[in-house]
Amino acid sequence: MLDYLLDAHERHWENAELLMGNERFANAGHLYGISAECGLKRLMQQFCMQMTAAGDKPRIEGDRVHADKVFGRFESYRSGHHFGTNYNVGSTKPIS
Repeated sequence: MLDYLLDAHERHWENAELLMGNERFANAGHLYGISAECGLKRLMQQFCMQMTAAGDKPRIEGDRVHADKVFGRFESYRSGHHFGTNYNVGSTKPIS
């Protein structure tokens, strides 16, 4: 179910853009964070993160984190995968 997280990433991004355009900054910021979390988890899947049989959440409990903690988990998957060098998010944590 690889498309689940990609769809969630795109959907939340589009909604955040609509809210930002209507100056609903707090709500837009929240949805941008959810979008980032979903997008990074989708990449983590590509870097071999396992999902539950239903495909609706990561199998490993430590991977079931929100945007404020997903960057550490993302980095561990990214650095262990040969395509990971193409997906560096930088040295600073963009969401706190």
